Amino acid sequence: MCYYISMTRKKRSKLRLPFSLSPKKIKGWKKHQEKIRFKRLGKKLFVVCGLWLVVAFLFLGYKSWKFLTKPLAQEQGSGLSPPRWNGKTQLNLLLFNINNQDDSDYHTISYSSMADVAVVTFNPAEGTLRFFVIPLEILVETEKGTYPAKKLFALGATLNPPAETGFLIDSMQGFLAVPLDGYISLRSNSRLPPSLKLRRAGKTQNSKLEGEVVDFHQQLKSPKIIFQIPQILQFAKADLKTNLSAGQSFRLLWQVRKVRFDKLSVTALPEHILSSERINTDEDVLVVNEKLLDEVITEIFAEPGIITERIKVSVKNGTKTPGLATKAARFLKNLGTGVIEIGNAETQDCEKTQILDYTGVPTSRTLQRLEDVFGVESERIEVFEARRADVEIVVGEDFQ
Repeated sequence: MCYYISMTRKKRSKLRLPFSLSPKKIKGWKKHQEKIRFKRLGKKLFVVCGLWLVVAFLFLGYKSWKFLTKPLAQEQGSGLSPPRWNGKTQLNLLLFNINNQDDSDYHTISYSSMADVAVVTFNPAEGTLRFFVIPLEILVETEKGTYPAKKLFALGATLNPPAETGFLIDSMQGFLAVPLDGYISLRSNSRLPPSLKLRRAGKTQNSKLEGEVVDFHQQLKSPKIIFQIPQILQFAKADLKTNLSAGQSFRLLWQVRKVRFDKLSVTALPEHILSSERINTDEDVLVVNEKLLDEVITEIFAEPGIITERIKVSVKNGTKTPGLATKAARFLKNLGTGVIEIGNAETQDCEKTQILDYTGVPTSRTLQRLEDVFGVESERIEVFEARRADVEIVVGEDFQ
């Protein structure tokens, strides 16, 4: 039939077939062929559009993943990546308020002084949120010397390269002997809605600050918070810096809203562990008793998950630097780890800290915290005889 149609009219007139195609049938056949071509074209377009949608979906998924996993708004010189926080374990954050020298944009300020500093610890398992307020006048020993806490941020700007936030976090972490998972820095003259602001607390205003924390928490739980979202987003973009990822920030905000008000607390250093001194003949500072400080720190920051596991740890100094094992053991004790031995390793030339795991436990909160403190992965070792320590730590030169 196709051959018959394709012939010229002269040849077609000489060809005799047992049937004939009327113009009506030929027209219907052409329409049928057009429908087939249209369907084929539609399938091709569908495949092409589908491929474009898959590529676009993968691209948006990648961008979303990058946005949710990278630091939300990293502070200059912090050097911290997002913590390994999954919303189920305890999170320790350094919260500090920057008093800018001028009214320029926040990210252009290099030399600033602190207005407030505190450590916030959130435990999702127990539903507790605690604020540990640190006096700005307290002396903190750093790698550059001993300075009041209020000068640490500005002191970090004198380093090469400048590392204001990183220097502050390292100094406070060494002072408290508590691993800090991250930080949140705020601008003192921030554009946060007035109902959500915390005002500065003085030495005798701890109860007032606690009331303000409770009010702040109530504002977060209020349905009216929805109408303040534009202001909050503007504030977060301009006046808030943190190493938490966007996903971790949203999760933290959502979980904090669920904390009961009786699980909120604000703690300051007790006066009996502090003594006042004068330096440079015109500056009064506070000196803390380290032993009594550790008792307060352990009560606040010891993690129930670590205490429950009851893993026994041995800490050994693998360097020629005296006191390094004792310094590392202080971190572990403040977290609730059972340190049963402190001593020297057989070799004194370890450059990198080693965590030797003899527990055989596939997942352990204690080991995860040890990896966070020392910045190395644990090494699992199979043993066939009883050992006094479940975990052995050989402290290297990288832990200072």
